[in-house]
Amino acid sequence: MKFQNFGILCCHALKVLDVWDIKKIPEQYILKRWTREARNEVVASMNEANVVDDKKLAIGKRYRSACPILVDIASRASGDEKAFELVMKVAHELRKQVDDQGAPPSSKRKKQLSTRLVGYQT
Repeated sequence: MKFQNFGILCCHALKVLDVWDIKKIPEQYILKRWTREARNEVVASMNEANVVDDKKLAIGKRYRSACPILVDIASRASGDEKAFELVMKVAHELRKQVDDQGAPPSSKRKKQLSTRLVGYQT
């Protein structure tokens, strides 16, 4: 069951191989996802969704790292008008700097951002 679900031999299967004096795991029990060749290929995740490559995973990781601090800043600033104006001014400057680095937002995000920030342009 463990092999079918996770692709890892259970301790019972490993013990049988040991009792039979088999010191190398047979090829059919070594799935490609556990080898070095699997590094940058498309693999199926547990819920059958495709996980493409390390680049997209890194983007997601950076996004998840940035969101909590940015949400915290927005939450704190929303309680005070001067703080909110400061955050909006700095956010626009920061967005410009990010765009200047060559990382413009996707067209979908750009549309959402421009819609949300209409009344707060600097």
